[in-house]
Amino acid sequence: MADMSVSPECVEIDGIPCRVQVHARAKHVRLKMLPHEGLVAVVPSGYDRASLEMLLVRHREWIRNAVERVAILQPDTDTLPETVRFLFPDVNIQVLYERKTSDGVAYSEEPEGSLLLSGQTGNIGLCRAVLQLWLKHKAARVLFPELSRLSSLHGFSFKKPGIRLQKSRWGSCSTSGTITLNAKLIFLPPHLVRSVLLHELCHTVHMNHSSDFRNELAVIDPLWHLHDRELKTAWRYIPRWTGA
Repeated sequence: MADMSVSPECVEIDGIPCRVQVHARAKHVRLKMLPHEGLVAVVPSGYDRASLEMLLVRHREWIRNAVERVAILQPDTDTLPETVRFLFPDVNIQVLYERKTSDGVAYSEEPEGSLLLSGQTGNIGLCRAVLQLWLKHKAARVLFPELSRLSSLHGFSFKKPGIRLQKSRWGSCSTSGTITLNAKLIFLPPHLVRSVLLHELCHTVHMNHSSDFRNELAVIDPLWHLHDRELKTAWRYIPRWTGA
């Protein structure tokens, strides 16, 4: 039997902790390996913990391989980027650091396309926070126009867009019609970005994942099944400095 212990919020298998996330709308157990969170089991309400133990045992090889992949893909958390690569649009941005006598760190986008951080640039945590702020502003300028374009193209309407740095969701749509997008989307290939945007636009009509929702999505994104599968592992595109 596997070396495993259970607590109300965590299961451990072979020394690997697995956070248990109860989701009221979940119908089945879903395992996911998040670069910044580790192994997560999304379970329906009232799910039997003993059954979860057995499921983890059955998937122990996948879990070990996933842990190794994440360890390889994620760079040192204390390293600041020298370049930032976005895939939507496809662009490389050089990041420059200029140490100055200052109480903080400020950023400016230079005419040649580089990004300059100036101030207390020896403070890695502060620089990372400023980079995250810049990322949110950059993503909003790129994603909001594309969301509006797709909305008009396919006959949807939404109240307003929002941007956040989210840990495990690419986007969401509220009942009031606000579509919130993960700023990290711009690190992804264009076809996955548009798939997420179309998914959230369909939620302005169907606030669920019913057959009606899936049918509507299939009309505007025929390969949504494949895109959805890709998105489960798309966190590999996301650098650690973005936070989680």
